[in-house]
Amino acid sequence: MTSIIVLVPETGQVLLQKNVNSSNIPSITYLPMGGTFTYGQRFDVRLEKFKCEHHITSFLPVSEFIMIVAVQKNEVQVDEEHTYYMNCVIQDFAAGMVLLKGRNELSGAAFTSYDINLHTNRLQREFQMFTPFFEQLIRSSSAPSVLLNTCDFILSEKRKDLNELLEGFTESCECLHACIMMGGKIVCGTSEWFKLIKIPEMRLIVSFVTSIYENTLSSISDIPVYLPYTNPAAPIRLLRVQLMQDAMLCMLCENDVKIQTVINQIEQILATKIDLIQGALHIKDRCFPIQSQANAHVQAFCCYSRTTRLSVLSFNPHTNIASDSSVAAGASRTMDKDTMRTYLCDFIKTNFEMIRMIDCQPSATSLTDNNTQGANASGETPTSEEQMAKEVDSSEGPENDMSELYWVKKGCKVFLLGVTNYIMIVLFNSETPTYPMRSISTTLLESITSASDF
Repeated sequence: MTSIIVLVPETGQVLLQKNVNSSNIPSITYLPMGGTFTYGQRFDVRLEKFKCEHHITSFLPVSEFIMIVAVQKNEVQVDEEHTYYMNCVIQDFAAGMVLLKGRNELSGAAFTSYDINLHTNRLQREFQMFTPFFEQLIRSSSAPSVLLNTCDFILSEKRKDLNELLEGFTESCECLHACIMMGGKIVCGTSEWFKLIKIPEMRLIVSFVTSIYENTLSSISDIPVYLPYTNPAAPIRLLRVQLMQDAMLCMLCENDVKIQTVINQIEQILATKIDLIQGALHIKDRCFPIQSQANAHVQAFCCYSRTTRLSVLSFNPHTNIASDSSVAAGASRTMDKDTMRTYLCDFIKTNFEMIRMIDCQPSATSLTDNNTQGANASGETPTSEEQMAKEVDSSEGPENDMSELYWVKKGCKVFLLGVTNYIMIVLFNSETPTYPMRSISTTLLESITSASDF
């Protein structure tokens, strides 16, 4: 149970408060710690975390005058995994504030050049206007992409055609930074789009556009935003145009781009190839090509590229468009979506240090090598209720080049496979034998990446 509070320590005024599965936490819990944080800064002492009998308080300064406080009830032992998760959440919250207002409006200069109370009240009103965006950040904080620093992606078999279509469209509009998204995921983007913005910014823009789509009747919006990591001082226009239900065109453009020009080009170019966009819309729940089939034991999976940081996250790997069935014949679906998301996030939080090691080091393992080897040395299933078993693949490369993780918990099994360009995390039901998990994961990864790389 956690509350996230954005406040001005000097006055104690709360700019924004959002709760993660909890009710409001009394201000007496965090305000004294805010004063301690401010006092320590004068002596170059940075307070990052404070633990007392009932609460654990984490701090993140946004500027000299604003900080984010995350207060967790200390009902259970709050371990390093949960602390890592909370750090990811409050980092996204801080970046979200910069996305809306820019670095200068949140800096000490803005507070000292105006009356501090007037400026604080203005920021408070403006942040309240964007409450749906911050609520969307809270909802998306439980996604594996936040913990893995990736951006969710829909891998369409027509991705190459979609990219060519979008590139031609943006050239005609003289705005090269654009993407198409649906269901809170990127479908395709221009090469300049991926060059301009970083992955955390992409996640923020997806959350922002999704919050606008869900809370407005307008099919077009034109809002100035700031890129928190690329250029937090200068605004850029975020233009959103709804192409069809749940499918949106997003463009980052300069002031000279006219909305009417964009609409005309949509009618002349994108509308003529609407079937390509509809094809991606058909798999927005599945998130990967229909011709790629998942084994019946697979409940969900997350596959991401080490280089592009795009991730394919599927909680419906057995969706069959032809029969309009959510579960393919023979698939043993035993978990709902929330349960699967919780299991995947628990796995990432529990093993985040090892995942980071696998992610950062170059792996000598190839898909072919993994496909010809057994599941593990013994072929036995771990017996404890919750434990993680690591396997080191030393057939090539450094002696301790970890490329696989097994994790067993009551109700599920998780297997991670790290290969040259990708990391695949697969969630299995608890009845799945351990020995075929590597083979199943490798086959699925080969099937996905052969259809369309990302």
